[in-house]
Amino acid sequence: MPQAIHAAVGVCRRKGGALRRRREFFVSPLEEHAMTRVGRAVGVAVLATGMLCLAGRGAARAGEAGEGSPPRNGTPVPLRLTLMAQQEPPPATPPAPPLTITPEGTLPLPLRDAILQALRQNLDVLIEGFNPRARTEEVTKEEAAFDPAAFATLKFSEIKTPSASSIGGFTAFSPSERETETGNVGVRKRFTLGTQLELSFNNDRGDTNSPAQVVNPSYRTDMTLTLTQPLLKNFGIEVNETPIRLARGNLTISQALFVQRVQGVVAEVEAAYWDLIFAIEDLEARRRSLRLAEALVRLNQARVRAGVAAPVEVIQAEATRATRLEEIITGEKAVRDGEDRLKRAMNFGLAPGEPEFTIQPTDKPAVLGGPVPLEESLKDARERRPELLQAQEEVRNQERTYRFARNQLLPTLDLVGKVGTNGLGSAFDDDFDRAASGSFPTVEVSLLFEYPLGNRAARSEAERVRLLLEQARVSLRNVDQRVALEVREAVRQVRTTLERIEATKRARELAAEQLRIEEKRLEAGVSTTFQVLEFQDDLTRAEANEIRASTDYRKALATIDRVTATSLEKHQLRL
Repeated sequence: MPQAIHAAVGVCRRKGGALRRRREFFVSPLEEHAMTRVGRAVGVAVLATGMLCLAGRGAARAGEAGEGSPPRNGTPVPLRLTLMAQQEPPPATPPAPPLTITPEGTLPLPLRDAILQALRQNLDVLIEGFNPRARTEEVTKEEAAFDPAAFATLKFSEIKTPSASSIGGFTAFSPSERETETGNVGVRKRFTLGTQLELSFNNDRGDTNSPAQVVNPSYRTDMTLTLTQPLLKNFGIEVNETPIRLARGNLTISQALFVQRVQGVVAEVEAAYWDLIFAIEDLEARRRSLRLAEALVRLNQARVRAGVAAPVEVIQAEATRATRLEEIITGEKAVRDGEDRLKRAMNFGLAPGEPEFTIQPTDKPAVLGGPVPLEESLKDARERRPELLQAQEEVRNQERTYRFARNQLLPTLDLVGKVGTNGLGSAFDDDFDRAASGSFPTVEVSLLFEYPLGNRAARSEAERVRLLLEQARVSLRNVDQRVALEVREAVRQVRTTLERIEATKRARELAAEQLRIEEKRLEAGVSTTFQVLEFQDDLTRAEANEIRASTDYRKALATIDRVTATSLEKHQLRL
């Protein structure tokens, strides 16, 4: 680009020198000085236009780097997204190996592998992942409004008009013919301040049968640099960059929605994982209860044969054994249902043709720490929650739109300046020589003013945007309150489940001790089968309550991670 500008200036100087050397064209010293100044002005204007084009392009690139605009490469790449409130992204972790089913038809499954499988295959995540890429292209489209544009016009016209003349008292009509060939080229660029520069090179060739035309055919050339600068309406970087900033804001919102979708999938997988563990452990507790009932049946049968118990006690034990067998069947269904819910969350193992397998969770619902601090959780949630980031960006977008709408209330007052040079000749060389010499300059400065009477459309639009801004601010407060409520409830849930774990553990230990004592009393003949069965049921319920409290604790921790938007960081995940 700089080489082309220097070449254009050099051509102008050479043509101007050649024209001054022509003998038929006399130039006075004063005119020569004026021509030199105009020629230099035109050359400087051309050079300035090129430099502004380059500066505008560089500023656009710098803006991209400063505002975090995505790269413009055309090849789609996997979306990599880090939490926006996160100062430093977590270290990249190696991908989990593919899930492998053992020959026995079981799938050992850690929780993190289940989450990774869900993020790789979950259809909702895949669908939502297209939106940030589409928003990225919208940013590029809005930035392209400041790209330079070249234009050209080629036109041919032939006009025949009647011409009247009086000869000897008679009126004669003869055709007046004119042919025109036009070839215009130029480049224009818009800048973020609102300035528009246009450099045009216009050429006309005219041929007419009119005897009044001294130069026929005639060639006309003009090179003009036009600057248009708004002074009120559409003036300023912020106003002119509003579409770009809105597009970037929409990209941020889209990224927040994507992170929200990912965190929702992580929470869904964790809940399904711990529910499956509860179903498996609860089934094991019911099987232990069945074994206790079977042992009691054998004991009572021996006591009946020894003559120390009535046959009705065997019947009571057998009836309870049948009931507990039915509970095991129900528990096995709960395990299969839990496996299917986890498979659905991972989008793995439910497609037609895929083999049946049993999921074997390898993580245990161990206690990881004490109560969660409320203030720290509230701080993390307000900095990280995608819903809050989305609502905040929507407020900023509405503020940008409102400032733009207020600017549109102003009247239009544009400063227009033109500088150029003109040429005329019977041949293109003569025409271009005169234009390049700068002997026939054009200088024009004007002010354009326009203001619609009443200005109702702009006022109505500004009021509409103001109402939307107030709505967005109220919505932000609403989201903030909802997030705070969710965090408070989640913190209380963690504290409650920790207390439940201690209480249910103690209750299970006491129930086991009561059952052991009651079985000894039954063997000694001072208790009944009915009482022993009741203590067995108490122990089964206590074991189920302890299991439920442990899995509820891990689900409560998963809820804390979700409401504080730290689940990806906790599992060392980077999208």
